[in-house]
Amino acid sequence: MKDSEKTFEQGVERLEEIVSILEDGKISLERAVEIFEEGIQLTKYCNRKLESIENKISLLIEEDGSVQEKKFDLFGEEGKNDI
Repeated sequence: MKDSEKTFEQGVERLEEIVSILEDGKISLERAVEIFEEGIQLTKYCNRKLESIENKISLLIEEDGSVQEKKFDLFGEEGKNDI
């Protein structure tokens, strides 16, 4: 299935299958490398999808009576260092 035809959820599901196959260890080294490479490509695809979605989502925040648009911070990167 081409990336353009795949949903984010399908990508994650396939990644979970790949992890399971690799952890099982019952495949040849050559096949393991092929599957690992597929996993790397899927990871990149899923990251691109997340970034695209994150850029589309915005929050409307009311400050001082005015409404401002702010990019949605999916992973809380802005507040990450506030611990």
